[in-house]
Amino acid sequence: MIDIELKQQYSQLKGEVEKLYNHIEPKKIESEIEKLENKLQQKEVWENQELSLKISQELKEQKDLIGLFGVWLQNLADIEVIFELYEETDNEDEDLLKEAKKNLKQISDELSAWKLEKTLSGEYDKNSAIITINAGAGGTDAQDWASMLLRMYLRWAEKRNWTTDLIEKSDGEEAGIKSATIKV
Repeated sequence: MIDIELKQQYSQLKGEVEKLYNHIEPKKIESEIEKLENKLQQKEVWENQELSLKISQELKEQKDLIGLFGVWLQNLADIEVIFELYEETDNEDEDLLKEAKKNLKQISDELSAWKLEKTLSGEYDKNSAIITINAGAGGTDAQDWASMLLRMYLRWAEKRNWTTDLIEKSDGEEAGIKSATIKV
């Protein structure tokens, strides 16, 4: 028999995904995708590189959103099939339950990350950011720490596939940096 807690987790997650899917209005998004694809077919759009890039990016975002929910809903349906298979094997195939738990955790983690991203997204989030790091007082230790901060920010941005430009960098006398400015 399948653990009641596991079934509850599945039901709760499925309900949440379906609720959010309905909330994003998929028919409206699919209609918007169709409009954007039609716009991209127009000659005047392709003559304006900035406009075509903007429309292409918006189209990608809409398709990615629908695709993400499609994957989640399909994975939830697969988990339901796993539960049925487990019941048919007289509750002996523990690998099926392990797979279901793994898939539930993956969907839950992805959904949490998506909700956090949506919560923290705003009007200006697609714009670049300028980061300035100054060692200030503290001598070599502060300059070394400023250098570590710069590397951490650069790696953090790289991990997210964001482009970075080093605008200004002033090296310290012995080690580290006095200051640096980057555009992310």
